[in-house]
Amino acid sequence: MNFSKDIRNNDIFKVVLDKSELVVVSYEGKLGKITAYKNKDGMFYSAEGANKQHTSFLRKLLAAYRRISSRFNKNRLYSVTKRTSPHNGTDFAAPVGTPVFAGTSGTVIISKHKRLNGNYIVIKNGKYLTKYLHLSERKVKKGDRVQVGDEIGAVGNTGRSTGPHLHYEFYINGVPQDALTVKIPSNLKGADRSSGEINNLIDKYKQFL
Repeated sequence: MNFSKDIRNNDIFKVVLDKSELVVVSYEGKLGKITAYKNKDGMFYSAEGANKQHTSFLRKLLAAYRRISSRFNKNRLYSVTKRTSPHNGTDFAAPVGTPVFAGTSGTVIISKHKRLNGNYIVIKNGKYLTKYLHLSERKVKKGDRVQVGDEIGAVGNTGRSTGPHLHYEFYINGVPQDALTVKIPSNLKGADRSSGEINNLIDKYKQFL
């Protein structure tokens, strides 16, 4: 959700400041209800956690795009090169210009054009990293901070591509994962929920909402 673009008349928007620092953002309106808490890494997380956010993101992709044109495969035969090599992402076929959304919250560490990747974006948050390739348009730049569901670009057919699609990759600690099946810890930064990290944040600030 992009608070700067998605808020409408009569929606309820609340913030909590702690010593002049923004620590909680809450929204309730036509688009639903979400409360995000600022973690020690500087990023905002919902109480439901990253796994639910990522699942919601994938549902959004599958609803907006035509189909999955190529799945994660460690031994895929490439139609262009006629060679077998790992396909470390999932390809979502869609018309050029279809919005592309951030699959994870984090910081944009790459936003540029490369010969094979075309226009592409990389977002990093701790041990999690996501890549978005073959874009027709990039709407974020290096250093920007984004939240799950923010619009970051548009589907294209740039670089080594056989048709309009989004090539989406998901990494944990530098290891490629199948984005459709990967399990993300349901709490902040992968810490054990019993540690109470997220619950402490909620308990500390919920009285102000």
